[in-house]
Amino acid sequence: MQAAGYKIVPVNPKIAEALGEKSYPSLLEMSLEVREKIDLVDVFRRPEYVDEIVEQAIQSKIPAIWLQEGVINERAAEGAKGRNLCGDGPVRFERAPGAIRVGRSVS
Repeated sequence: MQAAGYKIVPVNPKIAEALGEKSYPSLLEMSLEVREKIDLVDVFRRPEYVDEIVEQAIQSKIPAIWLQEGVINERAAEGAKGRNLCGDGPVRFERAPGAIRVGRSVS
């Protein structure tokens, strides 16, 4: 994704940096300026950790949350009702003039 020009903001409490970018311990520990620029949270965690991440994304008003294939958490899905909670595979970005569409990878 970085090679395609997307900015990655790593969130991991155990590391200081990833992919050449500063890592944050949680979404809520980022500055508001950083959080306001986030369009999508792509979750690479086991299902039992998803509740907290979804709650932080909702509090941060992040418009979309993507759960990787096999990551299912019904309680988090219920809490995110009415928001863009997606999943079932790797994220695929498609560029179109004036728009970026996010969808499931079909590789």
